[in-house]
Amino acid sequence: MEQISHADRRFLLGLKFALLIVSASLLVHLFFIRGPEVWPLTRLSVYATNIKGPGSSASEIELRIVDTQGNIHRLFPNDLYTTLGSANGTGTLVINRAFQEASNEAESIANQEIYRIHLIDRVKTALPGIEPAEIQFWRLRWQDFDATDFPPFEYEQPDEEILLGQFETAYYADGLQPPDRDPDYDFGDSLALLGFGLPNGTQVAQCEDLYVRSWWSAVETPAKDYHITIVLADETGIGRAQSDSTIADDLPTTWPPGHEALDRRFVPIPCDLETGNYNLLVGLYDFDTVENLPVTYPDGSPHGSLAYLTTIEVIAGGES
Repeated sequence: MEQISHADRRFLLGLKFALLIVSASLLVHLFFIRGPEVWPLTRLSVYATNIKGPGSSASEIELRIVDTQGNIHRLFPNDLYTTLGSANGTGTLVINRAFQEASNEAESIANQEIYRIHLIDRVKTALPGIEPAEIQFWRLRWQDFDATDFPPFEYEQPDEEILLGQFETAYYADGLQPPDRDPDYDFGDSLALLGFGLPNGTQVAQCEDLYVRSWWSAVETPAKDYHITIVLADETGIGRAQSDSTIADDLPTTWPPGHEALDRRFVPIPCDLETGNYNLLVGLYDFDTVENLPVTYPDGSPHGSLAYLTTIEVIAGGES
């Protein structure tokens, strides 16, 4: 193989250096002397000078908690679920559902209540020792912030604050824990009724829904996913209105001993149901056999297949 002489090597290095100088000169001429009109790809929109880029704006949601002393505490969605990898997404979902406007449908009202009660519980966990009286839902907006300082709410005051909703916690207080009293009735060997509540009172109009809350405790893990029935019965014992499903819309077979659950039930009142007094009854049954669990008093004495809760007055539709 022929060796390159020292002189030839010097010549090639000099030629390479000269080419670099010429290339650099051409680039300087094109980019700094002729201007952008001769740049490559200048016809693409990304290079167009008359198209504005996205604005420097951002928004975030925030909870403001007013405690019983009138003090205000601030929480962001990720503060509610600090142990989850998707804490911000989970917290945002719960907040949105809790403040989503409920329709007049019973299911919509119940879902909103479920999320609000859960939100109150998460707020108490995030703010130990604080008793919330009101929870407010705010949206914060920033305009023309420094994109390098993101998220902006950690560094700058928002340019706009919008109150999206609020609710007082007192209305939902009894949904956080069962009544502090002994079981009213035992159902079979595994479940006990701790108590019940009627948020809208003992009077209901035709064509409306009777809202019933009931608290349950697992004495031992149930053998089956028993269903609950809430019945409005006349003086002869015939059911005139009722609502059924699994207890608390859950699977009781997953409940360990001592587990407590809140069941929410809306009993639709027929529009043609005669006005007057009706007995409100509750029972649990095996969905496969449709057999009711035996009901007993706490002392073990038998009560029957349905437990009496209270008397409900049905009034004509439109009465207050």
